[in-house]
Amino acid sequence: MTRAPEVDAKAISREEGIGSAALWFAVLGAPVAWVVHLVSGYSLEEWFACSPSNTAPGEVLGLSVNTVALIITIACGLVAASAGLVAWRCWRRAADDGAATAQRVRWMAIVGLMNSGLYLLAILGGLGPALILDVCEVSP
Repeated sequence: MTRAPEVDAKAISREEGIGSAALWFAVLGAPVAWVVHLVSGYSLEEWFACSPSNTAPGEVLGLSVNTVALIITIACGLVAASAGLVAWRCWRRAADDGAATAQRVRWMAIVGLMNSGLYLLAILGGLGPALILDVCEVSP
């Protein structure tokens, strides 16, 4: 009789391992994309485009800061949106599945959907200052 819980625990662990990478991407993909967007957006102008050692102020690799900021925002936004789509797919799959781990999958998928929506808005909102403010202008 003591073997049955051990077998059930192994079966549940095996079921939880299936699709866990997708669930963790769904939960953590958008926040990581936001952090990358925040750090790269700040350092873009402060360290790269407007440093005194830059020969072409306001440019990074021959592109304007606004263009690079737009590229970074689109890339990070796509990662956040992809995490949301993966979360939605996992949630839909868990709704049809009667496995013992379905509650965990649904919970992580719902958290992934909320994270993706919130951080996608933050990423898109972070684009505004890059497009509105002047590049390499010193504050008084």
